[in-house]
Amino acid sequence: MRHFSLEDEKVAEDKLISPVTTPTSLIDEDKCFVRITPKSNKHDTKEICNYCVQNIPYLIVVISLTEAIFFIKSDINLRHLLRFEPNRRYQIWRYLTYMLIHEDAVHLVLNMILQCIFAFFLETKQGRIRVGIVYLVGGLTGALGASCLNPGLLIGASAGVYSLLISLVADLYLNYENTKYKVCRSLCIAVIVLSDISFNFYHYLSRDEPLISWEAHVFGGITGLFLGLALYNNFDRLQQKRKNICLTFSSLLYFLLLSSLVIITIDTEATGSVIKMKA
Repeated sequence: MRHFSLEDEKVAEDKLISPVTTPTSLIDEDKCFVRITPKSNKHDTKEICNYCVQNIPYLIVVISLTEAIFFIKSDINLRHLLRFEPNRRYQIWRYLTYMLIHEDAVHLVLNMILQCIFAFFLETKQGRIRVGIVYLVGGLTGALGASCLNPGLLIGASAGVYSLLISLVADLYLNYENTKYKVCRSLCIAVIVLSDISFNFYHYLSRDEPLISWEAHVFGGITGLFLGLALYNNFDRLQQKRKNICLTFSSLLYFLLLSSLVIITIDTEATGSVIKMKA
């Protein structure tokens, strides 16, 4: 066996002895180093921007812009035609069109911001049609519930907003294993609900007008839960049994709820005096 030494070969100044081959093997110095490219902040920003663009809730954005247009352009006659009035409950368009009318700019902007935020996490994932149904049917059921429990003039889209909010609970339950930041999302939903309950309680004690229709909020939220469990997708095939159970029972419960409200509404006589409320 021959023993090599470094003096056996003349090493050029721009060459290095390879540490992984024989002593006489020559390689470029640059090839001996592993270059680590630092993570680019621009790349992270681009990914975040792409994610936001891909998840824009276009349907709810269009509805929000429509509500803003009606707020700006509608006169008192149009507002009276669209708002929900318990003594005109047989004018069925009012169960939805009242959502286009708002008390003031704060009422409008708050509803627009909240419904766009909630829809941001739902539209692309669950589909615009499903989310639109949850929003609109939540508003309709909220008007029915308010009409049955505490008849009064009703304006605002808060019942639909609450329907979207509580439908996030249904989405979280159906896809719990595949949901990122599930604890954070749960806490955010709880904080929003508790904050609204506290504000409604304070508003009720202060007797400020227009009164807030907690009935519309409650029935809108119940609708969001039932319809979310019935309509939203479960992306884990292993949990399909859970989806089937939710579909069956939530559909039955919502049918019973809606049927009861419709029957009470039909049998209830219009009251002589009404209270102006906002949802």
